[in-house]
Amino acid sequence: MQKLAAIFLLLVFSLSLLAEAEISAAFLKFEAKDSEKVLAHDLGAFFEFALGMQEGVLLVDRNQMGEAFDELGLGVSGAVSPESLVAIGKLTGAKILMAGRLLKIGEERVVICKIMDTGTMRLVSVKASFANEDEIFGAVDSLAEQVAEKILENSDELSSTDPDETYRIEPLYEMAREMSLPTVQVLVAEEHVGWRVPDPAAQTELIRILREIGFTVLDPLSTEDPYVLITGEAFNEADSRFRSLISCWARVEVKAVHLSSGDIIFSDADDATAVDTAEFIAGKSSLQKAGGKVSPALAKALIKDAGK
Repeated sequence: MQKLAAIFLLLVFSLSLLAEAEISAAFLKFEAKDSEKVLAHDLGAFFEFALGMQEGVLLVDRNQMGEAFDELGLGVSGAVSPESLVAIGKLTGAKILMAGRLLKIGEERVVICKIMDTGTMRLVSVKASFANEDEIFGAVDSLAEQVAEKILENSDELSSTDPDETYRIEPLYEMAREMSLPTVQVLVAEEHVGWRVPDPAAQTELIRILREIGFTVLDPLSTEDPYVLITGEAFNEADSRFRSLISCWARVEVKAVHLSSGDIIFSDADDATAVDTAEFIAGKSSLQKAGGKVSPALAKALIKDAGK
């Protein structure tokens, strides 16, 4: 009995690892001229089935896709604006969106599939062709294999969270190990063009990452003098709108100085964008991302300074 229980636990563990390794993806549809729409629809169904059979790819349920598009006020089509990709990925969990078009060139038909990364906004395309009905399934299988190959080529990046949120701080843990890191204080004023931002997101993210690496961070309201004072400004504004989606752009400028001498240790800036259905949330998210993006360089400079 214990042996069977051990085998069961091993099976569950193996399946969980397999699920973690899979990349979530969603297929929209293949567009076509009116005379080819029925064939394009059937090709889409065949393609979705063939892609679902590929290892490493986990397809998002079609009902979930429909709910996401309804919430965003979009039509489920291949003509998805780049501004909507991040929001669609957030609502469905899909890191990859696929859409395409069926073209008739002479007596041959060509199916082009666009593969869109909802995190990086990168776009790649693959294609397959067939001349008659006997070649359709071979073309669909070829297309599915090509798409799965392209997705798995970038599996390391896609299996993580939004690339803007990874910040690449892992190497800094080793740098900071067994070092006496200085006490710091972070004061970054933030503004959304037109109104002040409560509970500053960029400052909060800077503090979180510095504490995670090992720095002692004083509360912004503390009257105790830090060894290093980190100051800066952050602002964001609405960048573009697409139906119910709002894109905000943010920039964070940061400077770190020795409080006693006034020597500048670090000075740099970074920016980021975020999309949401609420402008306030999009603005806060863009500030958080920008703060996170500038954090690794800031922490690295502080660690190097502490090692002198």
